[in-house]
Amino acid sequence: MSRNEMIQRARLNHEWVPLLTSVGFRKTSTEALKDGSNLTIWQQDTSKGTVEFWVTTEEQPALLAPGTESPKPKWEKFDFIFTFHAREDWSLAEHLATSSDTLLRGPLAEIAQKYRTEELQSSMGSSTEERLESDPQYRKAYEKSLREMSARQAAEETLANSGGNKLRNLELMSRDELIEFTGLIDWKKLWEDDTAERWFVKDLLCEGRAHGCPAESGIGKSLLWAEIGAALASGRSVLGYPAQEPIRVLYLDHENTPKGDIKPRLQDMGYKPEDLDNFYYLSFPVIESLNTKLGGQSLNELLNFFQPNLVFIDTFSRFVEGDENSSKVAQDFYEHAGREMKRRNIAYLRIDHIGKDAARGARGSSAKIDDLDLIWSMSKTKEANVFILKNHKARVPISQNEIVIERTFSPLRHTAKSGDSWTQLLALAAKHDLAVSLIQGLKDDKHPLSQGKVWKDLGPTCKSKGISRTELFKALNYVQSGFEEPFEEAI
Repeated sequence: MSRNEMIQRARLNHEWVPLLTSVGFRKTSTEALKDGSNLTIWQQDTSKGTVEFWVTTEEQPALLAPGTESPKPKWEKFDFIFTFHAREDWSLAEHLATSSDTLLRGPLAEIAQKYRTEELQSSMGSSTEERLESDPQYRKAYEKSLREMSARQAAEETLANSGGNKLRNLELMSRDELIEFTGLIDWKKLWEDDTAERWFVKDLLCEGRAHGCPAESGIGKSLLWAEIGAALASGRSVLGYPAQEPIRVLYLDHENTPKGDIKPRLQDMGYKPEDLDNFYYLSFPVIESLNTKLGGQSLNELLNFFQPNLVFIDTFSRFVEGDENSSKVAQDFYEHAGREMKRRNIAYLRIDHIGKDAARGARGSSAKIDDLDLIWSMSKTKEANVFILKNHKARVPISQNEIVIERTFSPLRHTAKSGDSWTQLLALAAKHDLAVSLIQGLKDDKHPLSQGKVWKDLGPTCKSKGISRTELFKALNYVQSGFEEPFEEAI
């Protein structure tokens, strides 16, 4: 875990008062600042003079008063833990920063630290750093334990802070404030709103809705959704549908590199930098996992800054932490991130890897789909560069359950083919070929090929193969035309 990550964890898990008092500092005064916050001064007398720290908020580092010899004028909570409680033992500091253990002071702290260090080294036979470096399985278990402790602490803090200042003094709030802070429904306004659902892409992406797209690795799902995102942001046609007014699109990507993947793809699609002003593409963004409180806060800041209408998360499993088979991961994502996007009427799409059993959709718990309004899986067909988007869940009415997508090159494009299901077309084609083969066998035996006699001789076989009388007669016409009838009309 990096220093920045541990700084964030320590901010989440510890408060300034117990941290400062645990190493002997006492509060001497509090002053009001112009911005409405308070500055608290903490002091401790030593043999070499008085040490003084200034503290404002829990999120800000403490400032060391001028005159004290130190290479650091700003002290994060993690610096207190690392310096005073862990004696610069990095692994011990990592444990303390990410857990909610009580931090002791004085002789008790010294005894506790000595005991912890000896216990770790005796049980492992080597230092924590050596074990983490040499034993991947131990490091995996160690990091999982730290994440679980941090997640528990975040959940406890969220629960403790629920119903905070924003929900106090409700009687003093205006009606607009009540609607904003409590989600109160304005029945009159709701009944008067008869506008239809706004579709960014017909049947596929709907304003304010939560979407999911599981697909197998390497199929080109990022390629498809990146083109859709760029087209929506630039006001171009999407999948061959009529172009619409541009929207603001935020794309969070932990999969593709800017120079090697993103740039050449967009160039192949015919885009130039000036076309992408509304396409905010964040490549490997440094944000906390979106199923944590800190991750939700980071996302909230991004939403405030970019003001998107649509957010892509590519891929979901790389933006969350914990066991993806656990329902808690998906539930925590919705708690900290998904719900806020829905509250703001921001649509989002979670791109995900498909599981071993494609019929079951994305890897992990079924709870992953609870918050989703529309789910479209992406799969290959037998024809090269032709794919099927198949709907598995729709909380809004859609006109088609399958969309056939064709990928073309020069320029790179994805286009929705006819509304017919490609799988159905393939099945019809297979039956047509079988019927033609059966009729060709009769023809080779000098059969008269009249409809009545053909059905009499082939009817039992056709019934067993699921070939109807109409389908058989279409195949008969195809054979009698010398195989010149158009394929589409033949099936």
